[in-house]
Amino acid sequence: MVDNNIATQKNTADCFTIESAVDYAHEAIEKDASITRKKWLLEVLKNYITVNYIFNEHLTNKIEQTALSNISTTRGWYKRENSSPKKIKS
Repeated sequence: MVDNNIATQKNTADCFTIESAVDYAHEAIEKDASITRKKWLLEVLKNYITVNYIFNEHLTNKIEQTALSNISTTRGWYKRENSSPKKIKS
């Protein structure tokens, strides 16, 4: 995620969907005794709750390729002088 031009990692499972945001707002409104027009407020909020992040496919692909290129293809292998590679037992 990018927030104020600062990139941070965020699992999309930790983000609200529109439905879960409405449910959260509903629970918060119901718990607050100082709100007298709860039904009205929830309806107003429903009109303003929208998705506020956009999937950037190009950036995602670039990061994925960088991560993949950093994976060692020889992990668990070693090579002795004048011999073929041997597998290290785990």
